[in-house]
Amino acid sequence: MWTRLSSAAAGLCLLAGAPAAQGTLDEVREEVRDDGGSAQHGDDDDWDLDDELEDELLDSFFGGGLELLLENTLLLPWRAPRLLLADADFAPAGLAARPERTDGYWLRAVEGAHDGRRLALRPRLELGRDFDDLERTTVGLELEHASRFGLEFEWSRWREDLGTGATDELDLGSFELVYRFAQSPHVAFVSGVGLNVLDDASDTDYGFNSSYGATFLAAPFVLGFEADLGTLGDATTTHLGGSLGVLLGRVELFAAYERREIGSAELPSYALGLRGWL
Repeated sequence: MWTRLSSAAAGLCLLAGAPAAQGTLDEVREEVRDDGGSAQHGDDDDWDLDDELEDELLDSFFGGGLELLLENTLLLPWRAPRLLLADADFAPAGLAARPERTDGYWLRAVEGAHDGRRLALRPRLELGRDFDDLERTTVGLELEHASRFGLEFEWSRWREDLGTGATDELDLGSFELVYRFAQSPHVAFVSGVGLNVLDDASDTDYGFNSSYGATFLAAPFVLGFEADLGTLGDATTTHLGGSLGVLLGRVELFAAYERREIGSAELPSYALGLRGWL
């Protein structure tokens, strides 16, 4: 009898300890695959506006308020760089043969874009961790064209030490069409839209992503930042990242930091990486 009681107690202890073995990557899965509808909304009537107030708001917005709001606030991150860089049109820009050229990398048409390359590739490899239980390996590829359009691909393998002799892994990726909306010979601002992906042994989830970023090139130094807002499964995702690098010929050695939030789950990471300017 005592043997049976001891076995039952041991089983309960193991069951009670199981949730403790769950880590950050499990939190990510729960946020992405939350089918329980945890966010409860009130009755639709709670969101209804009084008809008179609604009419006033519509008149205000479509009477010029919406246009003014878009021009002066929502579109400012796109309008301001173009004004500051005196990029008045959307003329093509050739790409210099080497990134360390003193006269710049993004060559406008009036500066001899016909002498620059039409296409450039920037492959990337990063090794990062949060100095705790998480580590990641990231491969990426940026394709840039003289037309200002380009493609960006990134795939990260996240690995977590669960502290019980076990590990957990999942993959996060993105694929985007981007456009260089503001530029000068030493600065490029890009924005894009695309697809988010989460993949693990049990399932694959997708979502939408939008991005905004810039690269500042003052050879041999390279400064970059990126911000993303999107979805992944049932979760909203945000991402902020920055890097500082030094050019060694066509190779850039850089240090980076990023903070990714998927729902309420957080994935911070410090990284070292290599990027080619080909």
